[in-house]
This record gives sequence, structure tokens and C-alpha cells, in this order.
Amino acid sequence: MCPQYIHPDVKVASELGYHTTRLRTAEAEYVFKFTVKSTLIEEIAEDIKTGELEIRCNNAAVLKIGASSADGDLGRVEWAARSVELFVDGDWVDDLLHLARAQKNHEHQQLKMEEKQRQKHADELADLRERMGFAHQPAKSPGKISPASSVTEASGRQRWRFWKSRDA
Repeated sequence: MCPQYIHPDVKVASELGYHTTRLRTAEAEYVFKFTVKSTLIEEIAEDIKTGELEIRCNNAAVLKIGASSADGDLGRVEWAARSVELFVDGDWVDDLLHLARAQKNHEHQQLKMEEKQRQKHADELADLRERMGFAHQPAKSPGKISPASSVTEASGRQRWRFWKSRDA
């Protein structure tokens, strides 16, 4: 949805299904899949949610992590890793760690660039106001009418009576 935030090392990023994402780099193709299971525990009459993150590298499972959930702030579910069910060491580890660092730096640079762009637009607007002679006037907030141009309550009632009597 926001391609400018995706690091150039990511050649393809696509959603394959619910909680399933494919990334392709110059080194490999990765599929990240997160599944959620809900189990009813009759003794406490409660559903317990567990999850599993599976990472596949070039179609081979290389990592599976078991997770449990807890209710977090604002009703959001927070997941915590609880077990490592599968780990296959390989070049994929360095590739993903490098990509994670590069992605974080890329997002930071993108945000800085957007902030500079917003500041540039604000400066251009201030310059335009100054050149047009509006620089020293306080900005009016939208939807507010200045007291000098507003109609008093009494004259508003008089107008209402005028329209009402005219229609009758």
C-alpha cells in the first residue's frame, strides 16, 4: 500500500492470503505465515488463542515459533513468542537481519524526507502570505465568524418573524 516505505532490496512484496506475505530479495524468496488457533478450555470456560509464525525460505521451512496472546492496550491483541519449534541455520538469517536493519533506516529516511517536504510547503505558504500582506494578521479558524459581521440574536429573531409573517 505504501511502496515508498519498502526498501529497494525487496524486489517483490505481496500478500498471498490472510496473514501470509511473500517477500523476494536478490538472495531468496520468503513466505511469512502466521496462523491463529483458538482452543476452548472447559475448566475455565475460556477460549485460549495461540499462534504460530512460520518462515519459509525458497519453499523450505526454516523457522517456526509458537506464540501466545494477551489483551493489550486499546483492546489490541499482543503476541509473545513462547517456543521455537523449528530453526534451520543458513544464509537466510543474515539476509533477513540485514534487510530488517536496512528497512528500518529506509523508513526513517522516508519520514525525514516527508517532514522536510511538509516544512517546505509551510514555508512557501508563509512566504506567500507575507508577499500578499497577510503575514501580520492572525489566521482565522474555519467556521468562525468575526463578531463585527455576525448578526445579533434580536435581529435574527426579527428576520425570522419577517419571513414567518410573510409566508402566512
